[in-house]
Amino acid sequence: MNIRGTTLILLLFLGLVGAVPSFAENSVQAGYPMIANRPPPLVLTDSLMENFIAAATELNSQEKKIDFSKERSSLEELQLSRNGMDIIANYGFDITKFQQVAYSVGMAYAAEAMQGKSAEMNRAKQQLETMKGKIPDAQFEMMKQQMMQVFNMFADQPAGNAALVAKYRDQLQVLGN
Repeated sequence: MNIRGTTLILLLFLGLVGAVPSFAENSVQAGYPMIANRPPPLVLTDSLMENFIAAATELNSQEKKIDFSKERSSLEELQLSRNGMDIIANYGFDITKFQQVAYSVGMAYAAEAMQGKSAEMNRAKQQLETMKGKIPDAQFEMMKQQMMQVFNMFADQPAGNAALVAKYRDQLQVLGN
């Protein structure tokens, strides 16, 4: 994947990381701090989705113009950052709201992809159960807890978010290309 192709992933990651105030501090602890400390997803609307996609598309367009091989001064970097902030502001977001929407879109996108995958989830649970007694009990319980946190994270979506993201799937996928 090239630099431009990472835009959607970076936006979603920023939504995940930015929504967790103590991410850096917690990242040194055991487990999955982003999962344990995750904020609840926002209820997405057509308006939020349309503005998010428009802002992300414009950010992606601006990113394509940047020569990443060129070294820039701090002032130039600051200007690029300001340009990005101006873009999201033009669509009604501040950085916090943009990150919250990105996080919510990412979670709903994953939840929608997980729909109908109960057989795979059951297989994963069964595989974990086969490890019981073969690894220390504390490690088994930690792995089991982490697995359930991931499964619950996808299940705990506001009603309608997954369907709404499915409606915009094609536009979201274009952002990743």
